[in-house]
Amino acid sequence: MPLIVTSKRRVLAPQYSFPFLFGFAVSNDAFLNQIERAILDRHAVHFVPEICMKPEYLFPAEGEYNFAAADTFVLKVSARGGTIRLHTFFWAAMRAWVFTGTLAQVKSRITVMWTAFRDHYVSLLGTTEFNRLFKVVEVANEVCRKVSGSSAGAPGSSPAAAVPWKTSDQATYLGLTNDQYAPLYAKFEADTPGSGPTFVAWLAHLAHSLFPSAILQLNDGHSEWTHEATANQISAITTTRAALATMGSTATIDSLGCQGHFAPWQTPAQVRGAAEIFLQACYDNFLRPSWTEPDWTTYGNGEAVKDWGEFIPDDVMASQYARAEELGKVMREWYLAHPSGRGAILEFTPWMPSDNYAYLKDTDTMHRTAAPTFHDAQGNAKPTFTRWANAALGLT
Repeated sequence: MPLIVTSKRRVLAPQYSFPFLFGFAVSNDAFLNQIERAILDRHAVHFVPEICMKPEYLFPAEGEYNFAAADTFVLKVSARGGTIRLHTFFWAAMRAWVFTGTLAQVKSRITVMWTAFRDHYVSLLGTTEFNRLFKVVEVANEVCRKVSGSSAGAPGSSPAAAVPWKTSDQATYLGLTNDQYAPLYAKFEADTPGSGPTFVAWLAHLAHSLFPSAILQLNDGHSEWTHEATANQISAITTTRAALATMGSTATIDSLGCQGHFAPWQTPAQVRGAAEIFLQACYDNFLRPSWTEPDWTTYGNGEAVKDWGEFIPDDVMASQYARAEELGKVMREWYLAHPSGRGAILEFTPWMPSDNYAYLKDTDTMHRTAAPTFHDAQGNAKPTFTRWANAALGLT
């Protein structure tokens, strides 16, 4: 297989295949743009809907369903034989109406919402294709985030006492600073003190009943940074699994997704150390590791734009390529040792194929921006992509 090289021509790299699900978090625009579509045709087998399957867009008001954009996404992925990670079943940015009333009312609304979704897509696709298409379901997104500050990423960081669901320095539910979780946390405490894991277990049980063939995942930011962050999230999964067993549920959490926010100041050795911590923790706890929206890869090909406009110095940009290559090496070493089964890598799905469309957090559409990704606006692969991919394929 030839090296994947950076090209100054509008020629894409040869198609390649990883022993894990590779693709992109994309909008419907990516299927319409000729360059984006060509990249997807060459490389992607797995797709993350960004952001048409987030519940705040699917369910804008009680009893109101907005499936049009999701329909387009589902039919395009189905037609090409791809698979989907549903992003996401539950998270902080759901509409406020979901969280009003009692805890029982919250659960009832979530059940009605996602049952309607399941019924709609079984009707559209048929049961067999529905079960094939929805390969992974994020039971909850960013519910146990714990970031350790400026020391994050050091391979030698010592694990702290894990406090899943609510951290000592963040007063809101599930370790997030989102105001919508504060009243929800109060409901849990009024119902059963310390019942956060029980609620997430309930979410997992519901997701399994609606998506019986899907791999269930908790997705979170920064789980690859430190012992502390990984330990916190593993503890959260452990307590959720215990709650599921107590419920007598056949559901389980089988995957931990990290969003891959590698710090610009990390050395390649720190990238390796942090990734190995994450991978080993997943193996030890019978989880399949995933890099779900690794936006560190957006520090692209000389452009100095990070997430949503934060500028990065040129000298930091230059070292990004070495960090990407080191992660590729770690991933290759890991999947050669664990090609399937326990601890096998599940997904690598960075944001957007190229610079033509980039994700904007505060809008329901995708727009042209200067935010760099894996390919430039002409479809040329960038060094962050080529050095990662060649290393992961063992071609360097």
